[in-house]
Amino acid sequence: MGEGVLSLLLLLLAANLGTGKGLWTSYQHKQRCKQKRKRCSNTQHHTRPRPFIPRIRPGKNLICYSCRLDFRKRAYKKDHPCLGRHGNLRVSEDYAVPCGPNATYCRVERTEVNGVLTMLRRECSQLCYQGCRLRGFGINNEVCEKCCTNNRCNHMYPTSRAARSHSSENSSNSNSSRGAVLARAQNGRGPTPAIPTPVERITKVKIQTNRQTGRHIEDTTV
Repeated sequence: MGEGVLSLLLLLLAANLGTGKGLWTSYQHKQRCKQKRKRCSNTQHHTRPRPFIPRIRPGKNLICYSCRLDFRKRAYKKDHPCLGRHGNLRVSEDYAVPCGPNATYCRVERTEVNGVLTMLRRECSQLCYQGCRLRGFGINNEVCEKCCTNNRCNHMYPTSRAARSHSSENSSNSNSSRGAVLARAQNGRGPTPAIPTPVERITKVKIQTNRQTGRHIEDTTV
């Protein structure tokens, strides 16, 4: 009787030891999984985010020219395929790209500093501020934008307000210089300029009477 009880106690002790070992192994496995997930999450924070790839809708996306020239960093040739109408050429089809689902405009922007082209950019855009505006202080920094809503329509070259004002200043300067010459001539400080006057055509009519027939004969002289 005593030996049977002792055997039963030994069996129960062995079973408890096996269960404890199993529980300990399960706990270790869970801890390893937690550490592994923590390491993975830490590495994900340090990796660079994936670039945004626009969703392409077949047949519905706007197609625009996309290129950028920065003349402050390098000099480009006059026949560069991105210049387009600035170089009396068309923009190359290599720059035609499908826009994203939210782009509604084809946009072109040019920047001039004191009348010199410094940047030209063609791109897809969601917003558009069409027109020319001045930036900065002390220098003539002008930015002109133009937008359109048709495929490949941003091949144009926005006109510059500075160029228009420069031409108007030249015409006003020429008019003022002409007035100054006339004023000096009237004051006796300079030679009288030869001002063309309209030619007057004077016609004189001489009437003679024929003694034999009695008719009047008109003799026209200039």
